Amino acid sequence: MALSAGTRWAGVLLAAIITFAVTVYLDPNLLRGPAAGLLSARLGRRVAIGGNVGFTLSMTPTLRAGDVTVANVAWGSRPNMATFLRITARLSLRDLFKGRLVLRRLDLLDPDILLERNAAGTANWAFPGRPAELPSIGLLTIESGVIQYRDPRTRTAITLDAHTLPLAPGHAEPWLSVNGRGRFKGAPFSLHGHAGSIVSWRVSGRPYPLALAARIGGTQAKVRGTLTDPMRLGGVNVELDLRGDNLASLYEILGLPAPSVPPYRLSGHLIRHAGLWSFGPFRGTVGRSDLSGRLSIDTSGARPVIRGHLFSHDLDYRDLAGFIGAPTKPGLHLRGPRIFPRQPFSIRRLKAADANVTFRGAHIVTRDLPLDDLTTHLILQDGHLTFSPLDLGVAGGHIASTIAVNGRQHPLAVSVTSTLRSIRLRRLFPRFKLTRRSAGEFGGKAHITTRGDSFADMAAHANGRIGIASSGGEISSLLVALGQLHGWEALIAYLEGDKKEPIDCAVADLSIRNGVVATKAFGIDTPDATFLLDGHVDMRDERLALVLRALPKHIGLISFRSPVRIGGNFRHPTVSLSARSILARGAASVALGALLTPAAALAPLIDVNEAKGAHFCRRWIPKVQKGGVSQGPGKLGYN
Repeated sequence: MALSAGTRWAGVLLAAIITFAVTVYLDPNLLRGPAAGLLSARLGRRVAIGGNVGFTLSMTPTLRAGDVTVANVAWGSRPNMATFLRITARLSLRDLFKGRLVLRRLDLLDPDILLERNAAGTANWAFPGRPAELPSIGLLTIESGVIQYRDPRTRTAITLDAHTLPLAPGHAEPWLSVNGRGRFKGAPFSLHGHAGSIVSWRVSGRPYPLALAARIGGTQAKVRGTLTDPMRLGGVNVELDLRGDNLASLYEILGLPAPSVPPYRLSGHLIRHAGLWSFGPFRGTVGRSDLSGRLSIDTSGARPVIRGHLFSHDLDYRDLAGFIGAPTKPGLHLRGPRIFPRQPFSIRRLKAADANVTFRGAHIVTRDLPLDDLTTHLILQDGHLTFSPLDLGVAGGHIASTIAVNGRQHPLAVSVTSTLRSIRLRRLFPRFKLTRRSAGEFGGKAHITTRGDSFADMAAHANGRIGIASSGGEISSLLVALGQLHGWEALIAYLEGDKKEPIDCAVADLSIRNGVVATKAFGIDTPDATFLLDGHVDMRDERLALVLRALPKHIGLISFRSPVRIGGNFRHPTVSLSARSILARGAASVALGALLTPAAALAPLIDVNEAKGAHFCRRWIPKVQKGGVSQGPGKLGYN
């Protein structure tokens, strides 16, 4: 009777096993050549077994091989891609009878594995032909293992030391201890911690545990949690603690644009589902400011898309310096006579991702500037960046701006439109004693266009118009008296106590052309005096060329009408006048503080329609713009 096909195959397999057992019994090393040849054929790469081969026959046969090497590619940096002092494998005999190769356990002693790419990006682990199907492994242990990774294109060279830890109570499998060192994209790299067994990497859906700490340059990260698809970084569910010298360093590490900010630390929950990364809620600090919120990064498209909502309760204004290219480290200041940062902006970072992020700073911490709060909405689309709006609370009022930065062209093209409302004089100069009792509010508008790759370049190429107007407020009578240079009146006001003097109108009409700010009209009118400022401010060379005149409306006992000349550079301005007394020199500095500082400190200001009592200003501006002013004992007159 004819034998069935299954019976024939069983007979062949039984004969093979008997032949194999006899061979092993006589001399196991006889398997060295056939085994190496079989592996070489499967990998398409020469495999050699230089040590002894051993075999133990049982329901879980054990195969041992010493001094095993796998050849590297021809362009590789060393002859062998991998070497093993000893490999021990325990097979499943039951699965072997079913035609499946299943390793119940695989132990590697002193494995040394090199993974590398060449200058063209080709990987040495890309074996020729159809990839061989790897056997199923139940348990993998590593003793004194070394794994190296090299990629000259990214200036990356990393060495990892790995070994399997003893099985801990409550764990289904032993964890792997890893310690790494080297350079990642040119920056110093280190890694240490524990992770699940490498076998778990290949089991989709099984949570792969890890607790690792890594450092790349000045950036440090600690993660603790699980991955459900480690080979593809899928199913990430970890607690992340991230800190570093500058958030902008994440661009070099992850390719994601981030602002230049001082040292930071952020902690929160990081998850990934498909191509969407979500970080939050998180909390931490950036420089001297607190920061919290949520961020997400969608990597499924052509460019990553960053979305988020950020909040700071106490925002230190110095932590915003990096947004305009100024130094971000505490204690580091711009040197030399210039104050505008000349650090170039990175255009390629604007094109690295798209973004839609809102930010609110509820309270701005500052001792030098009258800033209150900040709210903005950042939108980045294909290299085009807008802040709309960018609302900055200043001295009890607001500067509401729309800023557009076109990164699609070189150099950057920038447009700024600002509206200023209700800026209070008293809060604008809190350290100026003569304005502590002053009242009044400024308002206005500005529109500026420019181009450049740094803040200094943009200032030097700026064009536009700025308008400021205020009326109906009050100013210190001592300030008016000193501004008129009436020595006796100033002394009497000082002895009797200061009073308030109403401001009929204050106007500044400024034009900007190729980085030069010129005063078309700049004046403050009170019942007793008028202050006029004329000249220009050159933002290209950061120099001042201004003349200030104080025109009394009636004759005092002592009057000095010498103009105050303001020159020098932005960092070290100079003031000079022809005066015979110390009081006159003091009066000049008072007038400088009253008139120059508002224009210099609050560049993006206004038009008269935003100011209270603007009807008076609208009558005054055309007369001032005609350029003729005559002084008399009565009211101010115009030619």
